[in-house]
Amino acid sequence: MNEKQSHRSLDWVSQGLDEAVVGARQTLESYLSGSSEPDKLIECRRYLETILASFDEAEFPFAALLSEQLILLIDVIIKDNCVSDDNAYQALLGGLLQLPNYLVRLRSMQNDKASDIIAVVNDVRAAANVPLIVDQQVFTLTQSVSQKITLLKNDAIKNPLQTCLTQLAALTNQVENSRSLLDDLFQAYSVLMEAFSVAENLSDDTINISIINAIDVLITAAASGTGQLSLAAKYALHNGFVWLKQSSSDQADIAEPNRDDCQAAEQVLREILFCIALYDSDNAKVQAFKQQYQLLVALKINHPSEVLRLGTPDAETMEIVFDSLLSDFVLLKRALEWSAESDSNDQPQERQSSENVSFEEMASMASTLRYTLQLAQYDSLAEQLVAVESELMSLHLDDSEKNKNEVIKNIAEELFKIESKLHQNHLGVAHNDSEISVIDEVVRCVLTMVENLSTRQLSSHAFFDDSQFLNYEPHGDLVRQLKDAEGAMQMIAVNNVVTSISGCARYLQEKIIDQQDVKAAKPLIVTLKLVASYLEAFKYNQHDKLTDALSLAVNDLDVDLNTESAIAHEKVSVLPVSQKILEGDFDSDIVEIFIEEAEEVLVLLKENIALWSSDFENADCMADIRRGFHTLKGSGRMAGAEHIGDAAWSIEALMNRMTDGSVPINDVRIALVAEAIEYMPQLIETFKQRLEPLAAPLATFIDQANQLAADVEEIKPIEQSNALDKNAVADTESINFVNESSADSEIDHSLEHSLENTSEDIDKDADESTDDIDSVMDDTDENTDENT
Repeated sequence: MNEKQSHRSLDWVSQGLDEAVVGARQTLESYLSGSSEPDKLIECRRYLETILASFDEAEFPFAALLSEQLILLIDVIIKDNCVSDDNAYQALLGGLLQLPNYLVRLRSMQNDKASDIIAVVNDVRAAANVPLIVDQQVFTLTQSVSQKITLLKNDAIKNPLQTCLTQLAALTNQVENSRSLLDDLFQAYSVLMEAFSVAENLSDDTINISIINAIDVLITAAASGTGQLSLAAKYALHNGFVWLKQSSSDQADIAEPNRDDCQAAEQVLREILFCIALYDSDNAKVQAFKQQYQLLVALKINHPSEVLRLGTPDAETMEIVFDSLLSDFVLLKRALEWSAESDSNDQPQERQSSENVSFEEMASMASTLRYTLQLAQYDSLAEQLVAVESELMSLHLDDSEKNKNEVIKNIAEELFKIESKLHQNHLGVAHNDSEISVIDEVVRCVLTMVENLSTRQLSSHAFFDDSQFLNYEPHGDLVRQLKDAEGAMQMIAVNNVVTSISGCARYLQEKIIDQQDVKAAKPLIVTLKLVASYLEAFKYNQHDKLTDALSLAVNDLDVDLNTESAIAHEKVSVLPVSQKILEGDFDSDIVEIFIEEAEEVLVLLKENIALWSSDFENADCMADIRRGFHTLKGSGRMAGAEHIGDAAWSIEALMNRMTDGSVPINDVRIALVAEAIEYMPQLIETFKQRLEPLAAPLATFIDQANQLAADVEEIKPIEQSNALDKNAVADTESINFVNESSADSEIDHSLEHSLENTSEDIDKDADESTDDIDSVMDDTDENTDENT
């Protein structure tokens, strides 16, 4: 089942799926609120089984995988086999909270990706104390891992290694991470590293050293960043320490490593590397290590922010978190104001005593704010609060500081900046449903293009031989699609993406197509993936971290973005919309029905064009395509979308000419039909927003269809037809539409064929032509089956 069909399957089970997700969450919250009734957990498990069945039916394997892991964790909890009950409950509730988030991604992206959800899956597995999923399918490491294991016999290793295990156990037993405990673990591991450095038989070509270095980087990434270790990271570190302990045994009877030992060591290393990949750290050691192992490439992401985490809040939770954050900011700023005023003799003594908050308490409030920001995935803002905490603690330790008011003023200004940035980044504030819809469409377009280019690059067939890639758009159409996407981004004013896509379009035309350079496709693919990732992050206002990376990627394409594009197209280049409002009196119910019907028709059109392109003689596909455009024409005009009706009619007429043999079926005509199928969603989108399409591209497109509908010998009648009075043509098409709405679709085919044979009569007198059409309609009503 392809992605589009999977998406439709998800729509079919959507209501039951949403109800099951809500039910599972409510029963679990009831259990955790104090009831502690096993029946509640069992009921939650039943809901999850329903969710799993829905995902299986819609063929979303990774969404189903998360449901399976949540069921597994419930079974572990019921059997009381958890290492930490608190961690298990955190993972279970957190995993359930991510299901709605993931459903949003599935419905918008129509693509079930392991990289989106695997972090949550592995946190749940860690809570269940089962190995993380880090196989090659999910975590594709390109660098080979050493299979050589050294058995270390060094007494100096034992004590610091045990200290590390003890410190990690203290961290694991806490649901909320403690920075002080993490700092203690960091110090303990530094001591252990010194002990390893003097080990006699530890060489660089062993997996031992790989694991030792990976553990060092993972702890550094956590300690130098937000001070957080995920459940999966704690699990991976524990397995790493245990493995090092086993390989450092001084037992005389220990066996030499075998194949199973090597596989176990590789699993330990892969788990640690997986966790490192998810950290967004500026630490040079971490960045170099991630680059060495190509960890982001292995996880198939461009930035860690793309991945859902156990703590990523859903929209409803985010509103609560945001309100709480604002309240806490107000309280902390007010406490600072009172503290600054407390030295004033003008302030009543009663107020000083009742409203006084110590600097230590303020530091604690800042710490709470920082943790909440981390929960909301605002890591950069959380890091800014670390300095605020430090300054408040300094004031607590030395309340007699001379410049106390100046320090308080600086803290207040810093809090104001963080609060302002929080307002700007608040989920959902900046983007309405229309903007999100445009972003989703552009992301789908870009990712489809990435798949197209990647398939061509990896194929043994010639890159530019479109006949070998019938499931994808012709390479000549890709530049136009990028220009369409650029126009969409202009519409919602995402200026840096406009520039980026413009650069990609020029690069594609000038470096790849014009120069026929297949190798040049690779940097374009990387940049397009980054564009898609940026837009996904942009929807949730988490795009700041990707801005520099996107700019660097576009700059690496080495195209001049300051000059106007000189790209020449044989095909029409269409921007999705203009800014001009579409005037008219629209019936909202009819419009809604039309939009829904049009989207279904477009799915069928895309399926049929792929089949027809590979078999010109496929009459069934031709009939289905012609019928689809006929539906778009009639329904569009009924809904008031005249521009859609006109464009669809031009292709329907072309299909009629090919069907009756008036013009040959060839690559050029099929390519235009395929282009029309890609153009229609843009026209429909403009209508949804009640905007007019750009007139010139629409006219060019229709003119192309008319020209291809005319054989060489029939150019003259087409020219005569074009000379018709515009009002007469409009009247003629209006009559066609009225009659077609009550006649069988095949009658319209006969009518159009008859109209073509009487074009000279129409040219003479538009009113006369109307009578002729009515006459033809009456004649063809009785002969529909025969003509068909």
